[in-house]
Amino acid sequence: MSIATLGEGLYTKLTNNPTVSSLVGTDVYPGMLPHGFTGYGITYSWVDAPNDPDNSDDQGLTRARIQIDCWADRYRWCRDLVRAVDGALNGDGGAYGSAQVQTIRRVSGPTDLPERDGDRVVHRCSLDYQLTYQE
Repeated sequence: MSIATLGEGLYTKLTNNPTVSSLVGTDVYPGMLPHGFTGYGITYSWVDAPNDPDNSDDQGLTRARIQIDCWADRYRWCRDLVRAVDGALNGDGGAYGSAQVQTIRRVSGPTDLPERDGDRVVHRCSLDYQLTYQE
């Protein structure tokens, strides 16, 4: 199982969720937002790599931890996006690409981290989730 495959499944889950997609459309990116991005957006990055042998158990289940960052020009918008993402992911399961996810659960967050981009402030709210899945 590759990180890219789980990422594609995550992208599909988020962009197919009506509440999330009403806010970001398809603006869900691995790693970083595109340069000059404004409005709402989501980025994700892996905290624990899914292919690390220490993340597997004797039942064939693998754990991976992912950080989801919600971005917006206004703090309130960022918190709206956090609620939408958490509603879509926390407690979810099912097919994520070719992986069968048993459960996704939030393990930390949201953490509010405003950042400067030139003269403007961009709000970032981070959430961490643990995915338990079978390849």
